[in-house]
Amino acid sequence: MPTLNELIQKREAETEKARKATEAIVRGLELVGYTAVIEWAIQSLATEDGKFKATARNLAQVSGLYRVLTEWQAKYKGTMLGTVLDWAGKIFVTNENYFESFEDVTETITDKARRLTLQRWGYDGKALIPGGYFESLFNNQIIAQRTASLVNQAINQKMSLADFQKTFKAVFVAIPGQGMLERHWKTNSFDLYMRLDRTINLLYADELGLNWAIYSGTLEEDSRRFCIDRVNKVFARPEIEAWKDLEWNGKPKYNYDPFADLGGHNCRHHLSWISDALAESLLKKQSKALSLQDIEDKIRAQDFESAALYDKNGVLVFFKNGENDRVVFSDEEANKMIWGTLTHNHPGLSTSFSRSDIELFAGQKLREIRAVSKDYLFSLKNEDKLPLNSNDVLAFYVEQEHDVLGGFAKKVKAGLVSKTFVETNLAHFVMKRVASKIGLKYSRIGP
Repeated sequence: MPTLNELIQKREAETEKARKATEAIVRGLELVGYTAVIEWAIQSLATEDGKFKATARNLAQVSGLYRVLTEWQAKYKGTMLGTVLDWAGKIFVTNENYFESFEDVTETITDKARRLTLQRWGYDGKALIPGGYFESLFNNQIIAQRTASLVNQAINQKMSLADFQKTFKAVFVAIPGQGMLERHWKTNSFDLYMRLDRTINLLYADELGLNWAIYSGTLEEDSRRFCIDRVNKVFARPEIEAWKDLEWNGKPKYNYDPFADLGGHNCRHHLSWISDALAESLLKKQSKALSLQDIEDKIRAQDFESAALYDKNGVLVFFKNGENDRVVFSDEEANKMIWGTLTHNHPGLSTSFSRSDIELFAGQKLREIRAVSKDYLFSLKNEDKLPLNSNDVLAFYVEQEHDVLGGFAKKVKAGLVSKTFVETNLAHFVMKRVASKIGLKYSRIGP
């Protein structure tokens, strides 16, 4: 029987697979649309010496282009609706499996959740509902308008067919991630499947009378502060509802729904609803983890350094304040660090780990060292308990620092980056190299 965490990860993986598969189909549809436009141009537009004629007749022919694009869009809508519904079905299954692991999920509950979800998203089981979300997603008139504009431009400039093909392809198809249709779906498809999963999960929770949820998912370098503060923590419905009244970078300006939108556009997190009993158990464990978060929030904006050490079980060992740029540890404190987690703050610039940080991490055999600044959370982990020699690690750090600094110096001289950028990011790029070469896990999360 899969664990709750494994089932949560399955939901996360399914939404990611849906997004990638959908974008691959979109790229294929882009090529179909591009080919249809080029064939229309060859058949419908008059040329002279291999170039389009700048005539009223050619410009009038552009009206026929809309028919071609309308036919393409009809095929595109049918394909995409089928794709979205297919993946929606798979996401339904992962959610059903999730709740069946700890609740009695009847066929009636599942049928109701499916029906209500699709209705909310603009599908009545047979066709798109006028004015619904799906219809607005599939009806993208901007592509047709821009295509017509590019054709008009080609005619007026007496562009050759070969040049038009090249120019049009660069805009309509481009490289993966840059074509007209793919840009539209990259903007919407990730949120589509994430919001769909959240909607399904909430409807199940409503039917089952669940009132607690885990803010689940992983953190990335660009994770919002809102998500960093909540990930892997348990929240009651009233707490979630109260997010409407908060403000943060990335929050949707209009019609924010805390249960569906969470951190905002492109948020990678879920609400995983759980039973009261499980919530109570997790909240007890959470209290230990919260103390680490609380301390990091407290020291983040200080103009002097502080540090806290936690043992392998997440229990606070000690907390101490230091000076403007350092915390000095006694031999007794240093000896307690083996396989523990040490967190501290970096006042001033939002820089990554220093040489002394690395020396301490390796020398005292820390499992993890963390540093917080006003913009970032830095983390370096030795998850595999690699045997590290502090002198060797420090020497390698210095070597990489010299190499990275040399590259930055050239860019500063060429005016490509500022000295402030170098001061802020030098240690970060050095740490990425060091961690990758040695086999450590390094991350910079924020702002």
